Amino acid sequence: MSWKLQFLSIAMISGLMAMLASPEVTAQESEPEGPASPWLLTPLLSVDPKLGTNVGGLAAYLRRFDDDSPISMMGGAVSYSNTDSLVSGMFADLYWGADHHRFVGGAAYGNIKNEYDDFLGTGRTVETVMT
Repeated sequence: MSWKLQFLSIAMISGLMAMLASPEVTAQESEPEGPASPWLLTPLLSVDPKLGTNVGGLAAYLRRFDDDSPISMMGGAVSYSNTDSLVSGMFADLYWGADHHRFVGGAAYGNIKNEYDDFLGTGRTVETVMT
């Protein structure tokens, strides 16, 4: 068994034991200080072999069109990588008319620039060519 798998197993078991051993926490009831914000903002961070190290963000607006429908969400995301690649997209997940009408849609754009000094272990140098 590799050391990474052993470490992951120990970490998961330790976390589970800590959750089971912790005393039960009761939630204190408190009045909200004001209306909740309809905006969802979050950073995006990832590392992968295709795009490299990515930094970006996601912004979405949440709204309930009527009381009988789930919350709808519209938004967009953008991510830039250290390989000078750009990936972005817009999306909508809408519900209205007492949840009888739905719309799910999206659009994406990507400008991927890859350079490999040793492509798939073949020793060949490969890079993206814009045409």
